[in-house]
Amino acid sequence: MRTLTRLHQVLLVLAILSGCYAPEVRDCTVSCSSPDECAGGQVCNAQGYCADEGITCGNSAVDAGDTRVMLRVQVMGKGRVDVIGASSCGGAGPSDCMIPVPKGPVTLNAVSTGDDFDRWTAGCTTGSSTCSVTVDAPMTVGARFE
Repeated sequence: MRTLTRLHQVLLVLAILSGCYAPEVRDCTVSCSSPDECAGGQVCNAQGYCADEGITCGNSAVDAGDTRVMLRVQVMGKGRVDVIGASSCGGAGPSDCMIPVPKGPVTLNAVSTGDDFDRWTAGCTTGSSTCSVTVDAPMTVGARFE
């Protein structure tokens, strides 16, 4: 009987926590085949990723038969990095995103959303707010806004 009571207590705690815990699921980080596999407010888009309505996760022209790799985008400050043809990361403050991209060349744009673009901190060596990288394996790019 004591074990059954303990089980009920554990189940009650889990039920309470599950109702209060709502982690943010970033666009283009969860693959899907139907809308019910996505977090609230997201749809299963044409590229097979959960994302907000209208967000494109990759270049559909190369999706068929192309292997995707994860591009980690780290943003420091108030700014965002647009991964052209895939998604964006950042906005009001520091962000750390995993974005699936097709293997090959990828163009990134650092866009101010409050702070000025300072520099790329990883992956890019240009002094410009636009950067092109070749993604053949998982890699990280970083942008600093001050």
